[in-house]
Amino acid sequence: MKRYYDHTKTLSSYHHNPDIVDRLEDVIISHGNFPLTSMELSLLFKYYNPTALASGNLKGQTSKNVTPDDRERWFKNTPMDIIQSDKDDAAISRLYDVNMYENIEITSVLSKQFQPVIDYLELTDYDIRLQIQMPGQMLSYHHDLKVGPGKVNTKYLMALTDWEPGQVFILGNYYWKWKSGDIIRIKTLGIPHGTANFSYTPRYLCAITDKNSYQDNG
Repeated sequence: MKRYYDHTKTLSSYHHNPDIVDRLEDVIISHGNFPLTSMELSLLFKYYNPTALASGNLKGQTSKNVTPDDRERWFKNTPMDIIQSDKDDAAISRLYDVNMYENIEITSVLSKQFQPVIDYLELTDYDIRLQIQMPGQMLSYHHDLKVGPGKVNTKYLMALTDWEPGQVFILGNYYWKWKSGDIIRIKTLGIPHGTANFSYTPRYLCAITDKNSYQDNG
């Protein structure tokens, strides 16, 4: 069976040549640095800590780990590649994806921090989600290409904590090492990327989606 990754690869303009060494500017567009304060980080960790995530009892949230619906949806796409690689369900435990703005206390404090980010990116209609990758979780190498009709909204990634050894974010064949507050955008949707966390601490990123703009589907 042909992998979904192989299908999207044919739609991508990325070179997919392991002998070509990608540079940061080949795969990433940087958009400044807006680090969280220690108070803001403390509040973040108050609700989104390993104990809370493991229990699934997030205040005002629903942890989005692997559910039957997720499995059914994913198995039609990229995770089918994982199945063919003889990985078990644990390998598909990709990350926790939660809407921070459903938590009133988080919103009231972090909105002050994110407003300069929103102003800098000139966003008027947007969505902010917290992506937490726990030790042992991964997101398989994939393209964000839109297959079929429609377009993909522009998405920015903001690091909420510093990179630590064992935390991996690969774009093309470039390994991104971030500082807290770094904001990036993947240069085109055709650049394959994936993540893994084999460190001893959760990896916190924030995904900011601009609902009024679209990314290059190349």
